[in-house]
Amino acid sequence: IRNHCGCDQPLARGADLLHVYTQNAALLAGGPLRRFPSVIGTDTTNAENNATLPYRSPSWITPLNTRIGKRMERRPFLAGDLVVAQSDWVARALERDLDIAPERIRVVRYGVMPTPNVPTVQTDTPELVFVGTSMARKGGDFLVELQRTLLADRAILHVVCPEPIVGLPPGVIHHRDV
Repeated sequence: IRNHCGCDQPLARGADLLHVYTQNAALLAGGPLRRFPSVIGTDTTNAENNATLPYRSPSWITPLNTRIGKRMERRPFLAGDLVVAQSDWVARALERDLDIAPERIRVVRYGVMPTPNVPTVQTDTPELVFVGTSMARKGGDFLVELQRTLLADRAILHVVCPEPIVGLPPGVIHHRDV
């Protein structure tokens, strides 16, 4: 059975879109990504992981690993129709490090995104929780700014992150030791 895109892989039968999270899961899937409407989602690039993961120190092999990794991971991004970055930080890395055209990238922050019209609960103060090893990479900076500008008197934000955070606004509780 062949569907409208000419794909006869079992993963494509009956689907309207192929969504792959992350690029590493699609390193060898260039064919289906090119023949089928597809979106690649990611929260980082391998180069950024090599340089910034708090639990990983770069070693003598890191520069070689980064160069080879860039060539490999660029392939699925170019084969797919759209790249979804989970933060502005990763969107900039995709453009800078992998030369992905900005018009192919959309920033979509995964998770629940509060809006200025967050309903208030009369009996209790809503509490939001952010968990991540990196504030910038995981969007924690965005949530802290949202707390500062929109939610300070309406909610409490718990930030579970080992990184030090300077200048926290009222209503933010930082948990470093979890």
